[in-house]
Amino acid sequence: MTQLYIILRDTMEHYKNDLINSFENHSSIDSFYCGPDEPDAHYYARQIISYANLHDYYANLSFDKCWGRFFFQIDKVKIYRMVISIHHYGYDNSTFAVGAFLSTALIDPTNSSNEFLDIPLSLPPLTISSEKEVHFLKPSIKQQIEFSIMTVLAYIANEL
Repeated sequence: MTQLYIILRDTMEHYKNDLINSFENHSSIDSFYCGPDEPDAHYYARQIISYANLHDYYANLSFDKCWGRFFFQIDKVKIYRMVISIHHYGYDNSTFAVGAFLSTALIDPTNSSNEFLDIPLSLPPLTISSEKEVHFLKPSIKQQIEFSIMTVLAYIANEL
């Protein structure tokens, strides 16, 4: 899981830098990454379960998981959160899923903290075997991350 997390983090960071260069000063993009052994790894359990239910599988959150998050702030009222998660697929620890979900901030001008509304993404998870060597999985994981980011950017573009 740690090797998969490194692929997730490095790939998302690569795309973050590309996006920052593309958007210049028209928006801000912030990122945060959480590895399998970190205390925040349990975050987004509800969203991961909703994503798994949407795609008809069991997300086994009793095993290790990791995730990466982008915040896209277009202006003061358009804020999006994209999370890409790597978690266990099914009831044992032999298969992983790489999936993404998107949320939009519900802006409350009277409150400094925002609540988020989850937006289902139709992009199905990438499933990978834990028995394969990680270097064989890297191209597929990178492609799934790219598809996830493109799907989210398409959604945001349609909202603008």
